[in-house]
Amino acid sequence: MYNFILAILLFLLLQSDAFTMDPEKYTMQVDFVRLFQALHQDLPRERLHLHTDRQWYYADDLIWFSAYAVAGEHHILSEISSVLYVELIEPDGLIAERISVKLENGRGDGVLSLANASAQTGTFRIRAYTAWALNFGAPYTFTQEINVLSDDMKESTDIRTDEIDLQFFPEGGRLVDGIPTRLAYKAIGADGLGKEVYGAIIDSEGNGITDFRSMHLGMGVIDFLPQAGTEYHAVVNGQNFALPPTLPSGVVMNIYPEKGYFEVQVRSSGIMDENEYILFAHVRGKVYYISSVTLNEWKESIFVMRNLLASGIVHFTLLGPDGTPVAERLAFNKNKVDELQVTLGIENVPRGLRTETAINVELLDFEQKVLRGTASISVFDDNIIEYDPYATDIVSRLYLETEVKGHIEQPGYYFSDDENAGDYLDLLLLTQGWRAYDMEDILNIENIAVLSQPEDGLTISGEVLSGWFARPLEDATVVLSTGEDHEHMEITTTDENGRFIFTGLEIYGSEIITLRANTQRGSDNVRLRIDEQLIQIPEDRQPVRQLAITHKSEPVYEEEAPVEVSPGERARASTELNLEQFLYFGEMEEVVVTAERERVDWLDAVLRNRVRAGYQQQIDLDEAEHLNTLPLREVVSQLPGVRVVGNELSIRTGSLSSARPVIILDGIIFEDGLDLLLNLPTSDIQSVRVLRRIDEVSILGARGAGGALVIRTRTGGGVEPREKRGLITAYFEGYQQPVRFYSPSYGVNLPVDHGSPDNRITLHWDPNVDIPPRNVKVRFWTNDIPSSYRVVIQGITETGIPFSATRTFPVRESEY
Repeated sequence: MYNFILAILLFLLLQSDAFTMDPEKYTMQVDFVRLFQALHQDLPRERLHLHTDRQWYYADDLIWFSAYAVAGEHHILSEISSVLYVELIEPDGLIAERISVKLENGRGDGVLSLANASAQTGTFRIRAYTAWALNFGAPYTFTQEINVLSDDMKESTDIRTDEIDLQFFPEGGRLVDGIPTRLAYKAIGADGLGKEVYGAIIDSEGNGITDFRSMHLGMGVIDFLPQAGTEYHAVVNGQNFALPPTLPSGVVMNIYPEKGYFEVQVRSSGIMDENEYILFAHVRGKVYYISSVTLNEWKESIFVMRNLLASGIVHFTLLGPDGTPVAERLAFNKNKVDELQVTLGIENVPRGLRTETAINVELLDFEQKVLRGTASISVFDDNIIEYDPYATDIVSRLYLETEVKGHIEQPGYYFSDDENAGDYLDLLLLTQGWRAYDMEDILNIENIAVLSQPEDGLTISGEVLSGWFARPLEDATVVLSTGEDHEHMEITTTDENGRFIFTGLEIYGSEIITLRANTQRGSDNVRLRIDEQLIQIPEDRQPVRQLAITHKSEPVYEEEAPVEVSPGERARASTELNLEQFLYFGEMEEVVVTAERERVDWLDAVLRNRVRAGYQQQIDLDEAEHLNTLPLREVVSQLPGVRVVGNELSIRTGSLSSARPVIILDGIIFEDGLDLLLNLPTSDIQSVRVLRRIDEVSILGARGAGGALVIRTRTGGGVEPREKRGLITAYFEGYQQPVRFYSPSYGVNLPVDHGSPDNRITLHWDPNVDIPPRNVKVRFWTNDIPSSYRVVIQGITETGIPFSATRTFPVRESEY
């Protein structure tokens, strides 16, 4: 009882910023807790989630997404960042597309095109981040794997082998002599997924201690009594795996989740003096509980009420007398006030073909009161690929995946209605090991490196150097203008390192920018260089783990008519339909289709039939006349995989070679032709092409390992380089233009709605649904394909509670 009352008092004192305890006993611990919480208040974490319209796609498909950015301990929609970067990563780890999305009050949306990828099929990865979120490590970067299919792709399964990696995690962090504890373990196969195992624990003398069998996805837990001076190992399928060493003295902390509280048991061994410890518990950096722990007895129990804690992962940390963390344990708490009920009602089920349908959305809290929130809704054909109910959603993302490191298999399972989900979630958290914070970093906040500041808009930066000796110029004037008519202008000066930066820019689409620089005295005899966008962001070249594909084997409804069009053809038709509708409603200004000309030189055999629709590897400057005003370095940067940063040219190829790219000018190979590229006048160039695939560059031998640029001049005999001083004109990729998902309206007499078969896979996509304090109706029309369709909604309430729900409904030939 004493500990409970003391915990309440310390909790209130800490929240009131008047937290004072006996300085002789608790100075170091109090400093740690104070600075720990101040760190999270001053540097709030930004957590990200993307909801895509489906879990799988076909080649050349469009990937629609809705973005959520929340911040702080309460998951309130973030106003920290205005720029979200979203990448589409191919199976080999190369980036196929990277876009910038405008975030407003923590929400944004956009679309990625698989037509920009060189790979046709396989498992791709979507990655999203803000510059601010990158400061805090991998858990704050959103990643999601998606399968990209083809009509002839066969069903695949995970590749399983007998090889495993087995790791053991003592609860609280350590094994201590003579203290019984729980020992969690996790077995991972060569594919990175959990592998069910059965084995035995053996001591150093060959005695069997206990057998064990995994319980869920290769994870399990055993009761264990370690003895000092004894080494232990596990034997599984003839393989030996060492257990962590046993310490002769120390402290062990065990957490037992009960219905209304957590029981925290602290035991010590080999500690003779009476020592004062502090136990504190935080959720997402906010300290909700703190209590003193006196280890003058062998065991002490503390009871922490669940209703004192927010929903989410609770970090229980025990601080020693010197303020150093000596034990830590993660546990999940679900506060009753965060319980939600999401209802999805479909009007007039089953539905017929080309009929209007409405989804009724109702959101209630634990007291059955209607809540406000924001959500995204998708409706798609559920009779093609098996839907994964345990994949990442906004609930698992915000409550779990942003709190632990590494890959989590089937994260959605732990928030499902399965009767074992809660126990297995606790087992998962037992296998996260000891996540103690570095004491030096906590007590010396200046040691915490903040890599990037929050972005309130887009950024253009670079440097100005002297014309003769390329020395940094301080106080040089730099003028930025945007658009062909220089509609918007800004001015700044360089710092002592010759650096300049323009921040807070709001540019949409691909916009021409012009930079002019002069010395402090007004001379234009300067060298002006512009940084590549996102140069501070490292590329993810790690190959994507390939996921299993499970096709639906039987139709859900016997009455369904056979579908003569393949899913791949339906996907392509959907993409074309969206493009047609963008043009029809004025959503896009222009679509340019560039056909290749026939060439009759030695490169033809390599280049012919290498360019897929939508994946441009060549720029013809006769057809792209608007590019003639740009420096050649900016023109080639429009090619996929080509980067020109300062004096460095690089081409992303299918290998990890660091070889320099070669430049082929009118059939002549230049192995070090960067100066040539930087100074060639664009007006003299006919076309430029990039070679970066292995089958394309193999004809160049070892010289082609770094890729190649093929440049053709108008005369065919080379050109004399010219240079403009103090001036750069370039294309800047701004925010992605707002794009609207096309849904037909058969109640309106539009020819585009009735002229061709409607074979859409995704029937409806709404990335931004406001949920007011009443029922919401989302209306859409069915298509020409009788099937089973799935509705998925994900969102977050105005109080920061994430939610997700799904259901299916039938569409049949005729309405019943």
